[in-house]
Amino acid sequence: MLLEAVYRDGRPLSAVAADLGVHPATAGRRMRRVLGRAQSTLFAFVLTAQEAWPRRRRAVARLAVLEGRPIRMVATHLGLTQHRVRRELDLIRAMHDATARRTFQDPVREAGADFGLDLGLDVGSRVGRGLRAGTGTGTGDGCRGGAGGGRGGGWGDGTGAGTDAGTGAGT
Repeated sequence: MLLEAVYRDGRPLSAVAADLGVHPATAGRRMRRVLGRAQSTLFAFVLTAQEAWPRRRRAVARLAVLEGRPIRMVATHLGLTQHRVRRELDLIRAMHDATARRTFQDPVREAGADFGLDLGLDVGSRVGRGLRAGTGTGTGDGCRGGAGGGRGGGWGDGTGAGTDAGTGAGT
């Protein structure tokens, strides 16, 4: 009601606060909390994914995430234990995190792909990044002499030619 009155109807916050019987600062704090919650990725995830969830999880998500109710109030309203509500919220957050990781795995590579570039980056492993020069084996990226372990910190060209103390044993 608060957001609708201010944003949709264009009413001043002080007028809405008077209608609610609260101080304008209180109404402002409530509005900031609601806006902060509505702008979160968890909020968007719940809005889009909740239809596929079991009834209990959907109800917990609606009350706790979308409406911002405390766990105790959600548990009382739904006739669940606080432990069960926490477990459902943990599961919802885990699904959200897994979706976020899948969606935003490698923004650098995705940005390069948008321009038809093959950046040759492999964010998930050491192979291809050439993080460490040394006497081990591995594939380099042309900046360091391979991803292998070993000693030495010299720079190589990724083909085995290294400088300084490292041998650059990349291939």
